[in-house]
Amino acid sequence: MEFYSLFIKIKQILINPSNFFENVKKETGIKQSFIYLMVLSLFSTVLGLVVGQSLQNYYYNLVARVFGFSFPQPKYTIGILILFAFIGYLVILLSSFIMAGILHVWILIFGGKEEYAKTYQLYVYSKTPRFIVGWIPFVTYLTWIYDLVLLIIGTQKIHNISRTKSILMYVIPIVLIISLLLVLAFFVFYVIKSNPQIFQNLTQQKV
Repeated sequence: MEFYSLFIKIKQILINPSNFFENVKKETGIKQSFIYLMVLSLFSTVLGLVVGQSLQNYYYNLVARVFGFSFPQPKYTIGILILFAFIGYLVILLSSFIMAGILHVWILIFGGKEEYAKTYQLYVYSKTPRFIVGWIPFVTYLTWIYDLVLLIIGTQKIHNISRTKSILMYVIPIVLIISLLLVLAFFVFYVIKSNPQIFQNLTQQKV
């Protein structure tokens, strides 16, 4: 995939997703979308590694201020960090087939008629915002919203599912999941704040 054609595809997805997903119906197989995933996920992985390491001290200090005590900060060599990043990169590539499969079954439940390859394309292309700017701290949360918008539009265009159904089939389960995670997060936060000595003892034992 040439750099210029890749740039054009990214631009179309981000600026005119409705037209892009309408035209992607002509794309056959998963080869183009998989190469697209390989390139963008590599870009995101490399920048994520660099930014993550640069802000590591900031994150640990932030956690210490929030909970009132510090956790031991692990030290890794550059070789180990690159290995972790490479493993993460492979996980993104391999898990894309599984996640697209789960998405495909979900879409079929709601009346989708297209084959798995079209859902794979939908899955990959709808993640474009996350790959492009998701490695930027805090901005990544906004990319999740844009990913969802692209997923809804793509489902409409590729699988010919109505706008209302496309919105509800994603938004309702996401709201339920987020609600459960928030309850769990508040519970964990409360336990840690109420019993800091337990976690301090555990971290000291590990050190």
